[in-house]
Amino acid sequence: MPKLQNPKCELEDFSVEKKVAKSSLQESTNIQMPELQNLKCELQDFSVEKKVAKSSLQESTNIQMPKLQNLKCELQDFSVEKKVANSSLQESTNIEEDLRKFRRIQVNYKTELLELQNMFFKMKNELVDVKKMFTDIKHRENNSIVQSEDTEEQIAKFYIEALNETEDLQFAIESQLNEKKNSNFLLKKNLKVKQDSDAEHQKTPKVNKTYPSINETPKKQQSDKFKYEKKIKHKDEIIHNLEKKLKREKQIRGQIERKLKNEFEITATLEKALKDEQKLSTDLEKKLNCEESLRRKFETDLKQEQKSHQITKKKTDENMHTVCVLQKGMISLKKVLACRMVQMKEIELAHDTMKEKFKNEEKSRMNMELKCIEYQQKIHKLSREKREELKKS
Repeated sequence: MPKLQNPKCELEDFSVEKKVAKSSLQESTNIQMPELQNLKCELQDFSVEKKVAKSSLQESTNIQMPKLQNLKCELQDFSVEKKVANSSLQESTNIEEDLRKFRRIQVNYKTELLELQNMFFKMKNELVDVKKMFTDIKHRENNSIVQSEDTEEQIAKFYIEALNETEDLQFAIESQLNEKKNSNFLLKKNLKVKQDSDAEHQKTPKVNKTYPSINETPKKQQSDKFKYEKKIKHKDEIIHNLEKKLKREKQIRGQIERKLKNEFEITATLEKALKDEQKLSTDLEKKLNCEESLRRKFETDLKQEQKSHQITKKKTDENMHTVCVLQKGMISLKKVLACRMVQMKEIELAHDTMKEKFKNEEKSRMNMELKCIEYQQKIHKLSREKREELKKS
């Protein structure tokens, strides 16, 4: 009997322990079930929040992508405009270099004009020297006329006419010198006057025609033949002296004609130089007008390019402002996404901790079940032993 009491006590203890274990399991399950339900609800909320965050991220990316594409397009346009602006600046620098070259050419043309003016003044001085030579010749002829006798009045008249012609020539030369600065038309006119005066000089009557002939001498005093012959001899001597003077004057006239030829050559060279100078001046004026028109075009092009450059600068500033605003928005979105990611990580960590807790509770429950199974096996063994003992007894 004492043997049977011990197993009964053990069975009672085992049953009590079993009830206690069941109650503890029930309590643990009752305690853990709301926590598990809360965990499930939290997991569901987390999954929902995760889906919402993904959808919001997708929406934000869908919203920001066209803006980013527009920004890329604007940046590409800005780069193209920048290249165009750089090319326009390069063209403006080339235009400035062309303007500098034009100014250098203009300075060279001015120097050439000054050189031509100096040449003209030199020729003018040479003509003044020729004028002085003519005045010297005039003074010599005047002196020769004063020293001549009364019987030489006809020859003196001829010389006076020749000197008047030379004075006319000198006056024509002076008028040419004064009128060369104004126009070439007056030069041609004066040259025609010179040619006419030369023709008149060649057509002047010879000295022999103006001389009184011997046949025209009066024949009133036939008795005074000797005196008449003396007079004739005296007149012959006068004629001989006059012929010598004529030769000398012819030599002087030849010198004057040579000087006139030289003057004609000088005037011809001056005319050529003036024509060349006029051609050069017209060419220079044309070139200057063309270069001024080009300069004006360059200035207008520069102004237009500066305006376009300012417009591109304004556009680039606006684009940069929009880029900065979008970058700030992207930074704020990145911050929001980082906060969301931190929250997601925190939720995942909480989920992992809850999973670990659930696993630990399952392990404890499994251990309790194993203990229950062991207790049941022990109970079966004790029941068998008691049955066998009862059978034996």
